[in-house]
Amino acid sequence: MDRRTLLSFPLALACGAPRHHHYFTTDRKTALNILSMADIAHQQGLAQMLRWEYPNPRTKNIIVNLIDGQVFLTDGNRHCVAALLADPNLTFGDLEASRPGILRIWEAGVEQGRNTAADPYDVYIPADVDISRIPEARMGMDYFKNPPAPTAIVPGSFRADSPLLSEMDRGRPLGETAQAVKAFLRDEILPNP
Repeated sequence: MDRRTLLSFPLALACGAPRHHHYFTTDRKTALNILSMADIAHQQGLAQMLRWEYPNPRTKNIIVNLIDGQVFLTDGNRHCVAALLADPNLTFGDLEASRPGILRIWEAGVEQGRNTAADPYDVYIPADVDISRIPEARMGMDYFKNPPAPTAIVPGSFRADSPLLSEMDRGRPLGETAQAVKAFLRDEILPNP
């Protein structure tokens, strides 16, 4: 899949990162945070929500990982689910148009001009996900967190929807996750006037 095709790809069909669907639909505080971001996107526009959440696209991005022609989200899951709650018809191009430079695109953990297949990126997933059946997976530290935290690390070529992950841990389409968050928070969501 080339960049142009990705930009027209529906955000709702991209597969979210491991464990995020379960986490977003069972942790009320996180789900309410997603709802709050969705409200900003709905009331003030997607561009405003993305400016607020991504003040400098040179240092913080939504990371899309293309594996075997499939679209997986590596980073930016909360923001993309919030955007879909505000507008379920968004594409990756809508994100990029609203906040130029926000997308980083990998192909199986390799980003053109930044690394090579000999040195693919690591993908961090929650430390308690069972990675015992995943080749080359290991435990490590996430030094992007403050303070650093233990994490499970899988290769950038690993699919988030792999059957090597438990059903609870597998990535799901972001549109499905957005609908599940909405159902989880149905008492907090006011009907449209």
